[in-house]
Amino acid sequence: MRLEANLPIVSHKFKGVARIAIKNMETEVKNKRGRVIYKEYIGVINNYLIPYFGNLAIDKIQIEELDNYDVWRTEKMGRTPSQSTVATHNAGMMRVFDEAVRLGFMIPAQIPVLDVTGKKTERRPSFTAKEVRILVRSFDGWCERATTEPAREKRYLLRDYVMMLLDSGARPGKELLNLKWSQVEIKENWDSKVVSLPVDGKTIWRMLVAFEQFYRALDNIAQRNYGKTAEQMVGGKCTDFVIRTKDQQLPKKFDTMFESYLDEEGLLVDPRNDKRRVLYSLRHTYATLLIERDSVDVFLLEKQMGTSVEMIRKHYGHVDIVRAAEHLKAGC
Repeated sequence: MRLEANLPIVSHKFKGVARIAIKNMETEVKNKRGRVIYKEYIGVINNYLIPYFGNLAIDKIQIEELDNYDVWRTEKMGRTPSQSTVATHNAGMMRVFDEAVRLGFMIPAQIPVLDVTGKKTERRPSFTAKEVRILVRSFDGWCERATTEPAREKRYLLRDYVMMLLDSGARPGKELLNLKWSQVEIKENWDSKVVSLPVDGKTIWRMLVAFEQFYRALDNIAQRNYGKTAEQMVGGKCTDFVIRTKDQQLPKKFDTMFESYLDEEGLLVDPRNDKRRVLYSLRHTYATLLIERDSVDVFLLEKQMGTSVEMIRKHYGHVDIVRAAEHLKAGC
């Protein structure tokens, strides 16, 4: 009867198919064909999907079991997951279902409809244009107040890192911390500098574009660490990481340092939503200021930030998105 209905004759457990899906994603990432977000899918599958669905027949999973999983997941996480978290879990689940279909263990009609409800994403903390000016102007004094030379060097490195984030919209973390001098390109565009660099983002590799503020930060680091200009350092054979101290060390507490700086300057809490600002707030500031100034096309912003138009609309719906732009320069 199952054969006549074009259904798989033998059922396979979810965990077996899931492990095949994981192996295939790992292979694609290793060969640089896969998306970077595959790492998140693999984490979801290992930490949530296999522990819950592992011993169930993959072609027998229905809506009721998915509803029970939602309850179990909330208890495991200790909170209601956000919509973006639910979307990531659903994407991981679909990778397993798609693998089952590819292997003939189930047919497309047996894939249940996945719910996308979750806690609505709230507006994230950012800085206003006025607060950005205070943030930038106050940095040098804060750096000079360091009590030791190593502490002062780390503070200046944090300052330059913050300037880079403000001028590029990059995600804090590996997108810039893994950047090497040999990967950076600097060009003259009329009287200003244009910096381009590859970044390994959350979903895909992309080229990032930045301007004068980013360039000055590069030049500051080059002068401190090598006694050279940024132009002398980039595009050559130097494989040193850019955001490092003179001895190529990466400070371990950038987040804590930034929090302390904001606290001293009275900028730690966003008064519009009473949330504490963090390094990631600089990325939100970049996007918000561009959109508020009508100076960027939403599709250009999508390419620059390595995110989707849908996510931009969800996170920055409080500002009026205008679809006509000439450039990506934030001018913070």
